[in-house]
Amino acid sequence: MLERRYFSIRKKRVTPENLERIIAFAQEEHKHLLSKHQDLIKNDKYPSLVRGPIIKLEIKTQDNVDYIFNSSNITTSINLLQLKVIKGFSLYLDYNDYTIDIEIEHSNSSFNSSHVTIQSTDSLWVIGTFSQLKEIIDSFENQWTFLRITKFPLSILLGFLSSLGVILIFAQIVPKSADNVVYNDNRNFIITIIFTVVTVAVASFLNDYIEKVWPEVEIIPGPEHERKIQKQRKYLWVIISLLILPLIINIITKYWP
Repeated sequence: MLERRYFSIRKKRVTPENLERIIAFAQEEHKHLLSKHQDLIKNDKYPSLVRGPIIKLEIKTQDNVDYIFNSSNITTSINLLQLKVIKGFSLYLDYNDYTIDIEIEHSNSSFNSSHVTIQSTDSLWVIGTFSQLKEIIDSFENQWTFLRITKFPLSILLGFLSSLGVILIFAQIVPKSADNVVYNDNRNFIITIIFTVVTVAVASFLNDYIEKVWPEVEIIPGPEHERKIQKQRKYLWVIISLLILPLIINIITKYWP
């Protein structure tokens, strides 16, 4: 009977060192299965023509170049992890009915394909391998999800406050008329348009931006100068805390009737 165990990888920040740890684990499993294969051949329990265990590692980079490694050259992939911006990591180990399938994808979507699948007719091997890999991946840094969870109401709130600030400035520049009803109606119509456009524009931008800089699964680049998302997070906090909120508060307290 074939047993399969599966878990999804969610809300994680994955460093090059984390990926190296997965590779090292796969190499150890490959050695274990290779030794098992060689013992079976020595004992004439396996024909010598049956292939031994294989590893296939595929690394997808931001510059749209894929690098593929096997058991003979997988060690050289470690340098690549430190030098490139990785957007996808796929590792597959297969021997007879022993299979490890790991997929890690840098993704903003909650429905990304990052997962680990273990299967074999050897139930003890499945349980042990599954537990070890889950422990490794659980040890990865968790992605901070507060803003992802609250991004919609937060974006609407900041959009509303931004539009309110713009409207208060507009109201000072274009004051109400004491006796011109048509003028006042047109003015109110323009204010409504401004309120709607500014709220939607700011809310849409922030909603998309938050999702981009706090992805569901984040593969952190090896080179420091390529860690743009991490810098954008800092910039967003600085802009919100030191510029947008004080500006909105100042406008409201200054112009509120």
